[in-house]
Amino acid sequence: MGSIVTNGNGMGIVVQTAMDTELGKIAGILNEISEEQAPMQKSLNILSKNLAIICLTVCGIIFLLGMYRQIDFLDIFTTSVSLAVAAIPEGLTIVVTVILSMGMQRMIKINTLIKKLNTVETLGSTTVICSDKTGTLTQNKMSVQKIFTINSTIGGSSLNKSNADKVSELIKCAVLCNNATFNLKDNNYLGDPTETALLALADELDINKENLNKTHSRISERPFDSDRKIMTTFNECELDDKKIAYCKGAPDEILARCKKIYNSGKEDTLYAEQKILINDTNKSYAEKALRVLGFAYKYVDNDKLAVTDENNFIFLGLMAMSDPLRAEAISSVQTCKNAGIDIKMITGDHRTTATAIGKQLGIVNSESQVITGAQLDKISPERLRNLVNKVSIFARVSPEHKIKIVEAIQSNGNIVAMTGDGVNDAPALKKADIGIAMGITGTEVSKAAANMILTDDKFSSIVTAVREGRCIYNNIQRVISYLLSCNAGEILLIFTAMLFNLPIPLTAIHLLTINIIIESITAFAIGMEESNYNIMSTPPRDPKQPILTNSMFIAILIQSIAFAASSLTCFLVVLSLTNDNVIASSACFATIVLGETIKAYSTRTSLPFYKIKFLSNKFLNRSAIYCLVFLTLVLYLEFLNPFFNTSPLSPTIMLIVVLTSCMSFIIGELVKHIK
Repeated sequence: MGSIVTNGNGMGIVVQTAMDTELGKIAGILNEISEEQAPMQKSLNILSKNLAIICLTVCGIIFLLGMYRQIDFLDIFTTSVSLAVAAIPEGLTIVVTVILSMGMQRMIKINTLIKKLNTVETLGSTTVICSDKTGTLTQNKMSVQKIFTINSTIGGSSLNKSNADKVSELIKCAVLCNNATFNLKDNNYLGDPTETALLALADELDINKENLNKTHSRISERPFDSDRKIMTTFNECELDDKKIAYCKGAPDEILARCKKIYNSGKEDTLYAEQKILINDTNKSYAEKALRVLGFAYKYVDNDKLAVTDENNFIFLGLMAMSDPLRAEAISSVQTCKNAGIDIKMITGDHRTTATAIGKQLGIVNSESQVITGAQLDKISPERLRNLVNKVSIFARVSPEHKIKIVEAIQSNGNIVAMTGDGVNDAPALKKADIGIAMGITGTEVSKAAANMILTDDKFSSIVTAVREGRCIYNNIQRVISYLLSCNAGEILLIFTAMLFNLPIPLTAIHLLTINIIIESITAFAIGMEESNYNIMSTPPRDPKQPILTNSMFIAILIQSIAFAASSLTCFLVVLSLTNDNVIASSACFATIVLGETIKAYSTRTSLPFYKIKFLSNKFLNRSAIYCLVFLTLVLYLEFLNPFFNTSPLSPTIMLIVVLTSCMSFIIGELVKHIK
């Protein structure tokens, strides 16, 4: 279960079912991990409750004031209800959902598939990215660079047919202890990149796997796993009373299981000084950012053949392979650093190899920032919590270590994005705030557990997604700021008029029209704003920070006062000139519609309007045209006047409307300069 057969045939034996299988155990762990609400969900819930309480309280006061002034009950009740509807931005949920959905569509174009809406926002607050090395930061295109045996070292241009005899036994081991194949149909190699690199080298040296399989057919295999870090196959050999075992894997693990060494065609005792030489060679290759594999073999008596017998081997040699960094990986890591995002690299490579690659990427400066899986097993959760801030690379770790790493980072208040591709990665992917599965190399289990799937397996796609997430969160904040300042301005307008015993400037239909038609479409347009050039040069927001910050609250307060003052001024001036309440209300309505349309251009960015391309948001331009056309029709089409309670306005009155409606835009720009 969970395996894919690409070639050959075999027999499967059921040893466990349901929750007792390995996948069942992983499913059990996944069920135990609860999903928490995204930071924005929590903030919006709190904001909605507070807004509801404040708005209903103010509307209740306005209703009582109206009753005190003996205004007709139906009129004041309708106005109060309409104001309550206008005051609470019930369109906010729809606007936020659409913004997140549009963000998901944009992310598909940048090779990122988002499975849950709230993941889009959570990306913007990511503080730590835990990334696998192979295939994400590197190209996962392995090639053998050096071969070491106890009496020869071959590398570079020397890896050719003329030197094949010197390393023939080592190559034989690499080919037979190998599950990769050559696909004649597609003329390429099929299998793990490490194993295909070994086959490619063997083919270059004219050592053919098919020919070896005829004389050394495989009897059984103990596959590689992340705990043992080795793979062993048992094969037929030229000796009738024996079989031969071939083993490859981590050099330190291979060396620990060897008693002898293959030296100039014969078996010799493995001496301490030879072990030192092998370890030093392994280290020197690792320091050059090469992945090193060790190889060994032994003969096994027919009656003593056991798959679990992985000791007393004869050491053959080492092979060092390179896996080039992705071209964009270094710049992507630097972008994250500029954005205040900490990068943790997770790899099964040797500590020294991991350090060398980490230095190339700019993740670490020294080996002191690297910790191994063996060390993780000995560290308590409390100590790991303190240590994890200083560690940037986790080397020689297994997938099971990932969930321990995630929990330690999260315990320090971080928002964690974790990559993974294997079945065993699933619990960590679900535990992380953002689980990121690999679309090309990932298993179905890892994709099911993840919130997000990279269709190209590139680290740079994560960084681009974080940029998009930040942009979306900023846009949602702008939408909230815009809607609240407009709605608060309308409440303040009605409340001030009631307080000073003035005629009510807006009717119920005016309030509903502004809220449902004008504000909603403009808010959508603001939510489509593209990211600022410097969005990845600022640190991530604090996950505990409410979506409505103190500075936003002050700006909303100032702008709502300006909004109410400008519209009330227009109403009173026109009322004094015409002594017609309908014309004055129409002028006030026009001021708010025009003012909200102009104000949107100030809300769309935190920069002054003259420092940006003022008309660069095509969605906002279209919404502005729509609002102006709608206002013109409502004012100057006679058959619409009774329905919207409006009246045509003279050029003089329209000039007053234009002048007063610009006040909120001017105040908004002044607030930017003050901030």
